[in-house]
Amino acid sequence: MAIRRANHGHRPVRFADLDTDVREQERRVAESSRVAAEKLRELAEDARTRAEMARKTAETMRRKRYEVLAIAEQVRQNAELKRRAAERERLLAAERFEMDTRRAIRQEVEIANEMLRSANALRDLLEPIKPARRR
Repeated sequence: MAIRRANHGHRPVRFADLDTDVREQERRVAESSRVAAEKLRELAEDARTRAEMARKTAETMRRKRYEVLAIAEQVRQNAELKRRAAERERLLAAERFEMDTRRAIRQEVEIANEMLRSANALRDLLEPIKPARRR
């Protein structure tokens, strides 16, 4: 084996030692690359898992949103039905009030007419009895 001087005159270096050092360094680099590749694989798997969870969560949220929209539409329709029923009831109550008012006015007019007839009849009865006027 040939001996060569390296490292500025320090210890002699043999090619076999260089080959061993290079192989050892290549082995370390390969092991480091393998560890880094395993770590990247784990990170990729974690990212896939999280992406799947996010997809499922998004799908669940979409379903919930549609449920909320459906319930909101039902509430809106119920409110519209109640509003229409309240409007009908209000109109009916106003109509009843108006009818009752007209009936009461008619009864008051009838009573007034009856009182007028009674007063006229009484006056007609009392007119002949009235004393003559003094002059």
